[in-house]
Amino acid sequence: MVVLLTVVGFFGFRQIAGSLVHVKSEKNQKVENNNKVSSDDNVAVHTYNLPEEEQNIVAPQMVYKITPIPKPMPPQTTFGYSVNGRAIGGWIFGSGTETMFFFGAIHGSEKGTVSAMNSFARYIFDNPTVVGKNKRIIIIPVANPDGYANSSRLNGHAVDINRNFDTAGWTPQGANDNFGGPSSFSEPESRLIGDLVSNYNVSTMVAFHSKGNLVHPEANQSSYDLAHLYSSYSGYRYYNDIASYEGTATNWLREKKGGTAITVELTSHTSSDWTKNRPALLQIIK
Repeated sequence: MVVLLTVVGFFGFRQIAGSLVHVKSEKNQKVENNNKVSSDDNVAVHTYNLPEEEQNIVAPQMVYKITPIPKPMPPQTTFGYSVNGRAIGGWIFGSGTETMFFFGAIHGSEKGTVSAMNSFARYIFDNPTVVGKNKRIIIIPVANPDGYANSSRLNGHAVDINRNFDTAGWTPQGANDNFGGPSSFSEPESRLIGDLVSNYNVSTMVAFHSKGNLVHPEANQSSYDLAHLYSSYSGYRYYNDIASYEGTATNWLREKKGGTAITVELTSHTSSDWTKNRPALLQIIK
């Protein structure tokens, strides 16, 4: 009798333990293979077998793990096109009167800036209340899509777009021997940014580049203040020991529009530095 009770107790334990690890709701009864998606509850259901050593304790079972699926991002607004006809798009968040413009990859080889801007847009989309009620945020991840496609600093005309803006000291020969174009605003990409600034009354511009591990202001007090703030929240070095380059988008905004403008230099050409940038970005858009 003792032996019989022991055997019954053992198999009863196996049955109870199996019920603990075999979780299968009505929703995931529909799931038979790994990584299937249930359209009813917008979750991914992943299946996997118990490790062999655990099968010695409980009967082999299929265990289900449910992972929420992020909502898809809304379609980008197309603001214009590159030399080679590639769309230049981005997102607009908020409806306030103060417009802030953020962009990456005006130099197409600086890939990490694109990841940073995509992460920024994704965060705002998932957390819309981070945008202040008086703010409107425009984000263009890839300002130079032809250069990005070719991993090149230059656009489809071999022009450095960030030397093509109409600043007072503009010349065709840009800094570091990069061609600034036959005339200022000769390129569709720089004209697009100029039109966007005018059409949306942009007051603040934050340009993302790499790889200096610093934040640099243009030459006015509001830009100095913003760069100091960004530096304090990101940990990037505040750097204002160089004169502004002629023909850049940020210099043009400050000089021609009286706006606030800073350049953020990531730590590498490939890293987004998202964890460094997120606190600073959230601080300045609130």
